[in-house]
Amino acid sequence: METETCVAPVLLRCYKCGETKPEDEFHIDRARISGRRNACKVCCAKRQSAYGKNRYASIKDVPGYKEVMNEKCRLRNRKKYATSAEFRQSQIDRSRRRVAELDDIYIKELLGLRTDEVTPELLELKREQMIVARAVKELLNAIKEIQK
Repeated sequence: METETCVAPVLLRCYKCGETKPEDEFHIDRARISGRRNACKVCCAKRQSAYGKNRYASIKDVPGYKEVMNEKCRLRNRKKYATSAEFRQSQIDRSRRRVAELDDIYIKELLGLRTDEVTPELLELKREQMIVARAVKELLNAIKEIQK
């Protein structure tokens, strides 16, 4: 015959509301000796909802908040926001320069390998291959022009 042991539920006292509640009414907190938070789940939920309401209400109540934040962002990214056309053109020019000069970054992108996997010898070999391919393409275009 098995003996049934009756284990009394562990009761903890919430420091916010002062009520004594069962252990499962408190969130788990492994950093504490008891293994539970010292405020019950209901009090924690009230505190979180109050925090959210106060936090967002105060931000929305500030007149011109959005404009101020946008201006701060523009100042941080002045180069980017100088004019979007100038910024885009600078990106295009940089990309074209890398392609024309067969920059290491451009070749690594073409190879599709991680940076640490690409050796200087492999870069140089790929650069030479691309120079030859470009020369062949130019010659074929010149032949087509002559035949016309």
